[in-house]
Amino acid sequence: MFKHAEQALRFAFRMREKPLVSRTNLASCEADRSSQTLTAHDFHAQAGMVFSFLERQPLHQQAYAYLMFGSPQERDAAASVLSVDLAVPKHLKSRAELKNALLTKTVRDCAKSLGISNYKAWRTKQTIHGLLEPIALRLYDAVEGWFGIQE
Repeated sequence: MFKHAEQALRFAFRMREKPLVSRTNLASCEADRSSQTLTAHDFHAQAGMVFSFLERQPLHQQAYAYLMFGSPQERDAAASVLSVDLAVPKHLKSRAELKNALLTKTVRDCAKSLGISNYKAWRTKQTIHGLLEPIALRLYDAVEGWFGIQE
């Protein structure tokens, strides 16, 4: 069903935001019972299984998934968890700045948020990427192993 782990995680977080039952959905569910296509219930069940798997992973891997795909409130909480244990890059002064850097999407946003030059923001984002990469790879390997995804 999924080609890679990131697709599975993105799918689960996206499906979580969609309603399970709607008026048009009820009519299509009745029509689809005889066919072999997946219904909205099947998609939500798949997303639930992904979240169940994610809950059994180490805290840093959970935080990484919520930082990448979660809502703004979840991203904030995940950045708080990750900023406690990650090493603070040399361009930053505190863990609060590290948390703000984790929450920014682009280099320019990072520079604006922290009041540093674009070059320092780029170096900071590059360092943060290097710190998060092992966590991401462990999570993606675990998801691919669980789903049996082979490249």
